[in-house]
Amino acid sequence: EYFNQFQFGLSEPKRSDAFLASRFRLSTDLHITPYFRLFAEGKSSLVPTNRDLQGGNSTTFMDTIDLQNGFADIMIPLGDQELIFGHQRLVGVSDYTNVRRTFDGARGIVRVGDWTINPFWAEFVPVQPYRFNTSNTDRQLFGIYSTAPAHLLPMNLDLYYLGVDNKTAAFNGTSGQEKRYTLGLRTWGKISQTNWDFELEGAGQ
Repeated sequence: EYFNQFQFGLSEPKRSDAFLASRFRLSTDLHITPYFRLFAEGKSSLVPTNRDLQGGNSTTFMDTIDLQNGFADIMIPLGDQELIFGHQRLVGVSDYTNVRRTFDGARGIVRVGDWTINPFWAEFVPVQPYRFNTSNTDRQLFGIYSTAPAHLLPMNLDLYYLGVDNKTAAFNGTSGQEKRYTLGLRTWGKISQTNWDFELEGAGQ
């Protein structure tokens, strides 16, 4: 990444900065039977020590070694499974930063007719750049995310309920426990036989 005169307009001297941000992944995927799977993926996100932009080598850019994904997948043969978890506007891996966001928790996948229902509960995993990351019990995320095709219209529907319990929230110098609940609906698909996609999402908290 290269930034030209990133302090333009300030009283401080103008400065430029260039640095190399790297991501490394190493994964293993073991399928023991058609119904049991073990998966693990390690990660390392690095930048040089001379990043001069605001925040320097913050935890959004630097995490030497940690676990990105690790799970055992047990399939109960009641039908095929499809896993779609929205467009990551509210819950995602934060791919616009160099270090991807991770959670520790549990999720179920239930198929009822055309609906795929995902109940889940997780704890946020803050980044500790030079130690193995561990989850934080003070920041919990839970909810139900479901998706299905809309048979009467050429589109798909996502219906979700999300809950956040953050015991260490801070706003404008005031800290305390935050509880936030979100109910949302997302529609998405293709316009007729064209290659144009459409998507509409609304939520209330």
